[in-house]
Amino acid sequence: MAIYCTSCGKKFENDEQHFCPYCGATRPVEQPKPVVKTPLQVDPKPVRLHEAAELAGADRKKNAPAKSRFWFWLAVVVVAVAAVGYFFPASRVPFQRLFAGEPFSVVFDDTVKQIAALFGR
Repeated sequence: MAIYCTSCGKKFENDEQHFCPYCGATRPVEQPKPVVKTPLQVDPKPVRLHEAAELAGADRKKNAPAKSRFWFWLAVVVVAVAAVGYFFPASRVPFQRLFAGEPFSVVFDDTVKQIAALFGR
């Protein structure tokens, strides 16, 4: 590869010359060009088929408990609300009074008094 002087533009005759024979300027230092690999040239880590299946299964296992826990707790809340409504029909009375047109403050005070009476206060 021919190297040219950066001062006068003349060609260096051989690779051992450190100074330009015409103007005396120092020889430019060759900088190695960085090698950039494109995505197609990069060698991916080889993964065996069963390893890939295990990795994919691990991702599913991480997400599955969170989803199943959500549905479990949602079902627990629905069953609890249904049980309270079925076994304690008096709990529906405040809602019936509200829909009948009584003020919220009166219904709330009566409900608080009933709950306090249940706990002996």
